[in-house]
Amino acid sequence: MTGKLIHVIPMFVLSMLLLNTPQVSAAAAPQQDPSAYRPGEIIVLDRDLSLRLALDQSWRIEEMRLHLRRDNWNLEASRAALRSNASMSFTVPNFDQSIKEIIDPATGDPIVLGTRSARYSGSVTVRQPLPTNGVVSLNGAFNRTSDKLFSYTPGRKAYYGRVFLRYEQPILQPNRIQVAIRRAELKLESTELDFLGKQIDIIRDISRGYFDLYDRTYQSQLANEEQQRLESLYEAGRRRFQRGDLTETDLLQLEVDLYDKRNRSSSSAGALARQKSGFKNSLGLSQDVDIMVEPELTYTPVAIDVDVAIQHSLEHRPDIRRNEMWREGHEMSLEETRSRGSMTGTVSLTLGFEGRGDEMEQFTRNILDPDQARGAAINFTIPLWDWGRNTASLNAQLADMERIIRSGEETRKNMERGVRNVVDRVMEAQGRLDLLVRSVDAAERSYHLAVQQFESGSLNVQDLLLTQGRLASSRRSYLSSYIDYRKALIDLLRNTYWDWERDQPLTRTLATFIVAENDDF
Repeated sequence: MTGKLIHVIPMFVLSMLLLNTPQVSAAAAPQQDPSAYRPGEIIVLDRDLSLRLALDQSWRIEEMRLHLRRDNWNLEASRAALRSNASMSFTVPNFDQSIKEIIDPATGDPIVLGTRSARYSGSVTVRQPLPTNGVVSLNGAFNRTSDKLFSYTPGRKAYYGRVFLRYEQPILQPNRIQVAIRRAELKLESTELDFLGKQIDIIRDISRGYFDLYDRTYQSQLANEEQQRLESLYEAGRRRFQRGDLTETDLLQLEVDLYDKRNRSSSSAGALARQKSGFKNSLGLSQDVDIMVEPELTYTPVAIDVDVAIQHSLEHRPDIRRNEMWREGHEMSLEETRSRGSMTGTVSLTLGFEGRGDEMEQFTRNILDPDQARGAAINFTIPLWDWGRNTASLNAQLADMERIIRSGEETRKNMERGVRNVVDRVMEAQGRLDLLVRSVDAAERSYHLAVQQFESGSLNVQDLLLTQGRLASSRRSYLSSYIDYRKALIDLLRNTYWDWERDQPLTRTLATFIVAENDDF
């Protein structure tokens, strides 16, 4: 594992951090709920705990969970289109009363009479869609009508009933049910890829924020160390001045440098406080709690083969799969557009029974000995002309399809180029770290030797301050390279969807950070 954090703080740094502050509690345990931390607690953060807190509290994650739930239900609705369904309708009643003109049969003269009619009806339909885009349905219908011509006829009643099976099958056209299901599946998969992408983005952003805090904490520690060292050197200079082997000018120069180091230490502490405040907001933590990190710059280099990294990128990143999904969706749209400009048809078959009568008794006899109702129909629709509208739509979609294909090829090239660039950054940072480790060690030994020479009187102030400056510069260079290395690894993780420190797919690492919701999906 590269750069795995070792939770060890040098004793003098720990003393400074805990001075006049509440005792560090067990808050470093991986609690998931930020509200569980009490005001005044010091939370010792590592990168994994930061990621757990951020992923658990992120609105972006919660928003994507809701999108996933929506698309799961949409897919369920599309699949339900292949299941049977039933409906029932009633008319109770359809009543009409009006005046109409008729010819009197006896005299031949027109007369105006009032009419009244009432209709009661009901129907039941049970439909079973078929995978072939057809439908088989069982239908039942019954109605009763009554008509009366006021002052002229005694009125008339009629009963009608019908029970029949119907089969309808579209032909020469896309299977719309299967297309709708497939589109819902692609939409759900697209949302799942977006969800994964949001999680990876949070890992990248929080990891970079964590190492910015890491950087700022170590900068503050370096500033405190430099101040403490110069305090010691100033006291040594005062002793030499009192012995008479150090000029007042040299002592004043030490004093000026001491004030400068105190100012830098104060400024660094303020910058660290602001960095903590921003990072607490990112993690969803209250400003009433305190956070700290334990910067330890030891690391174990990661062996990265650029060809393996490219292979991980092509296998695990969603970019290629997303392009394939776009292409599949456009192919379905192309088929639908082609069908609108071609001959389509429908085959329907009907088989059933029906009965009718003027009285209920007569109707009952007829329905028990019914007439057989059957029928067959084949319908075709042939477009004649549309002034090139469908052809233009088809050409537009073909152009879009070519764009998607070319985009997929370009995406693959960009992925390979991006991975190579990031791997180069990681290797460059590792190389700098290897050199700077030796540089810091040499600067440390040179500084300790210079302090001994200064205390014995064989080294002047200017050379001592130059030696201390070289030590501070080499430490800051090492810190900068270390942070660059860590951020390059983060970018490599984002580009390959592979956790190089754990040597496993990033999705497996995510499973340790996020607990799945216990809902219907």
